[in-house]
Amino acid sequence: MTIKKDLLNLAKELKSMATEGHQEYLGDILKGPHGSEVIKLRQEAYNLWQIKEYSNAIAKMKEASELNPVLKDELNKMEGEIAHKNKLGKVNFNKTINKYITPKFVNLGFTLYKERGPFWFERNINNKNQVFSLGRDKWGRAFGFTVFKQDANGKSLYFSPKDFGEFPLPPYNYLNQNELDNVVKVIVALIDAKIIPWLES
Repeated sequence: MTIKKDLLNLAKELKSMATEGHQEYLGDILKGPHGSEVIKLRQEAYNLWQIKEYSNAIAKMKEASELNPVLKDELNKMEGEIAHKNKLGKVNFNKTINKYITPKFVNLGFTLYKERGPFWFERNINNKNQVFSLGRDKWGRAFGFTVFKQDANGKSLYFSPKDFGEFPLPPYNYLNQNELDNVVKVIVALIDAKIIPWLES
């Protein structure tokens, strides 16, 4: 999911918390230390968040949480979303895949068929197809892959979760170029250690 959607969803969630099914929670806050002032600050924080004044919203929520520690969870959620946003950086996904993964499969005799997908690698050995197909999540900042081969009877067999061993399962998330590079290096190790031996077994 994109950071824009994350922030909008949090805004809706915060609004929902104030209006739907949280009357008891709000009542407890009202009865707590500096009740009416905390409620006012909390609502101001939501209003500021909804108009994308995130730093001011956090400041208001921090002020409210200092008066009543119950608000710290909501403050932490706001701060977490902004930390996530700030960690985002420009990435070049295609260049990274072409640097680390494309040469590996091409050197093994695979052909890149771009008309079948951005990164669809396929080779035929003894009239049996082997495929490694990689693609990004529709929201971006995550990707996965599919691997399959044909057996002697032409049946498609898929590389499944049990075949990953100690390696992490997809989807693979990243926020910036450095994280993408590190994740792809793990996938390269997975290809060498598990996927190629499985395709050739």
